[in-house]
Amino acid sequence: MQNNPKEIPNFIFNNSLETTPGLTIDDLNRYLSAVKTIDDVLISKEKMVEGLYLSDCLNGLRKIPDESIDLIITEPSINFFNNNQQSTLKDYYKWNQEWLFESKRILKNSGSIYLMTNWKFSSMYHSL
Repeated sequence: MQNNPKEIPNFIFNNSLETTPGLTIDDLNRYLSAVKTIDDVLISKEKMVEGLYLSDCLNGLRKIPDESIDLIITEPSINFFNNNQQSTLKDYYKWNQEWLFESKRILKNSGSIYLMTNWKFSSMYHSL
């Protein structure tokens, strides 16, 4: 199959520059069960279940106990203005302050945050 360009594997994600074929339906079925909603977050550190939680940023962060998270990987929305038509750059800055404050609160002392953003916006995070 690899030598015949007419036969295309049935993968959900496939980047022609990658050497691996991408995610299959079986891969997705295996990992999607790990995704939980914020309603699944239990309030105490002792009862929290390890996993991946899908939620609105601020509402989700506010439900997580203090110093309970090892790692946050995030890509702040650059579509902020599309979702909030009357928002200003000041509103965007304030929103970023709020979620970063919550992120600091929930991270363990040994925790880390990986923030991915367009280079045009990266200087804003230096001051925050």
